[in-house]
Amino acid sequence: MEQMRIELIEKTLARIDQNIMMANLKASFIMSANIIIIVLAMSGYKTCLEMLGNNRTAVTAAFFIMIVASVASLIMCLKVVIAFLASGNMPEKYRSVIYFGSISGMSLYEYKERIDKISEEEILEDYIRQIHLLSAALIKKYIYINASIYLFVMTPLTCLILFIIKLFAA
Repeated sequence: MEQMRIELIEKTLARIDQNIMMANLKASFIMSANIIIIVLAMSGYKTCLEMLGNNRTAVTAAFFIMIVASVASLIMCLKVVIAFLASGNMPEKYRSVIYFGSISGMSLYEYKERIDKISEEEILEDYIRQIHLLSAALIKKYIYINASIYLFVMTPLTCLILFIIKLFAA
């Protein structure tokens, strides 16, 4: 039974780590795309105005929406990739021996002493706490990723609206 608990904890932690890496990868891709969109929008504004000369207000509004959506999406992505630093530490009751922030807060001697004295049950408890904290962080990451994707999708929709305006203006 104990071996099953350990395997469950290991698999859960590995799965959470994989999901965190995927969220960071998605955010990095969306950040790059947003930066390209912002640069293209800023450099293509005058050209688009010349093409759609009599629809200056629509073009300006569309470019404004594209840039604002891209910047907002970029901010959401930054929230995804910024390190999650909550440790779950409770002074005098619990200090993680797994979380790097807790470890760095101890001297080398203190950490070695803590490792030498820790029981198997305390290690399992530490893993369980860390898995719970990482799960909460992962949920936040995916909330920000989803918001970023929705904002990112506004950009091609805005381009489509500009294209439709061009068709009807011709």
